[in-house]
Amino acid sequence: MVERELRLELEKTHQSGDWGGTLTPEMIEYAARDVEVLLPLYEVLMAKIEEADLSDAAEIEHRVLPAVVWMSCAGVPIDAEGWREHARISEEDAALLKDELEVLAPEHPDGKAWNFGSHQQVRKAAKLLGVDLPDTRDETLALYATDNNFIAALRDYRKAAKLASTYGAGWLETGYHEDGRIYASWRQLRAATGRMACDHPNLQNIPRSGLLRSYVRAPEGRIFVVADYSQIELRIAAKISGDLEMLSAYAEGRDLHTLTAQNLTGREDVSEDERKLAKAVNFGLLYGMGTKGLTFYALRSYGVAMSLEEAALYCRRFFETYLGLKRWHEHERRVWQRGETETRTLTGRRRMDVEKLTDRLNAPVQGTGADGLKLALALLWERMSESPGTTPVLVCHDEVVVECDAEQVGEAKAWLEKAMIEGMDTVLNGTDKGHVPVEVEGRIARSWGDGG
Repeated sequence: MVERELRLELEKTHQSGDWGGTLTPEMIEYAARDVEVLLPLYEVLMAKIEEADLSDAAEIEHRVLPAVVWMSCAGVPIDAEGWREHARISEEDAALLKDELEVLAPEHPDGKAWNFGSHQQVRKAAKLLGVDLPDTRDETLALYATDNNFIAALRDYRKAAKLASTYGAGWLETGYHEDGRIYASWRQLRAATGRMACDHPNLQNIPRSGLLRSYVRAPEGRIFVVADYSQIELRIAAKISGDLEMLSAYAEGRDLHTLTAQNLTGREDVSEDERKLAKAVNFGLLYGMGTKGLTFYALRSYGVAMSLEEAALYCRRFFETYLGLKRWHEHERRVWQRGETETRTLTGRRRMDVEKLTDRLNAPVQGTGADGLKLALALLWERMSESPGTTPVLVCHDEVVVECDAEQVGEAKAWLEKAMIEGMDTVLNGTDKGHVPVEVEGRIARSWGDGG
């Protein structure tokens, strides 16, 4: 960076030297030179940030940095014994399901054992059973699983095998310490949208379903407060698009999923299944998904089956209801067709490599959500005296987990919810397109999996 911005070359001979002993004059000069370039570098970079209109986004990143370090150093408490036992059972389940799959599979033409990890062999086995699979993605298999025991068993085996391999006992080996906590690597700016990421190990990818999150457990005498934003991506999209129907619904405290369900079905009273259908449509069509993609997404994510004809009908009714969202989609499509690749969040955070229309729609929304969440974390750090001893331990996109003493849970919950609402509200309602209320749903839990 120094070479690029200041046209200077830093000599790095002493980088791998022994810095634990007596420092030579050359080593001291080397260290001083590294420090000396920082102020000129800062001035050049800040000028570029201001020129690119990224000052607000940069301020958020600077403010959240201490909070990310705070969270990283706190670690995440985990029930390692329970995790390992779950891993052992998962391996046994996967082995049993493989045995069942081999019984249901047709005889291999060459007399060999089937390799169920091979897409080609899975398609070949399915074809021998009368099913011509276009591919072996799970959303495709789901369309055939109801009428074919082999394909249904294949889906179950794949799920169990992935669980056993990805989240087995070996998962704990990275980042786990003898104090019973995992110290993962939190990446403040890993994702292109501005979202935080996590690795070694990836705590954010622990599946919501199943038992695994229940092993992320507060130690004795401590407890978790888990809070997440309610429908935040839809709220942000309402703000960005200026959709009057969505803005009105949120201003009046109406549930957008229920509103969508009413417009899809034409009925005032809708069932829970119809509301689940509306969730699939809301989140599926928000970023420009097509009708075929919607059928796969609805089945995979919500267990909602629909035909292509039904998907086309839902798509039409959705955009008839949310005309502002439709206009926003049409505008972004025109910009995309002109070959423009830059997007901005409400704070001005920039992404410059956008080539897909779905990413053009997604990046400003998810990026604005990331801005709001980071500002919320910054507020927790800046207000830590309001709930002493309470520490954030985990962030997962629109969810924050803090750990506190059991007797201070009420104080910690209020502290967390206030920071999350204020952080997102600052980001979301800093423009004049109409106020969108921010809602946070908090819960008290012994483990991350409780009540989620």
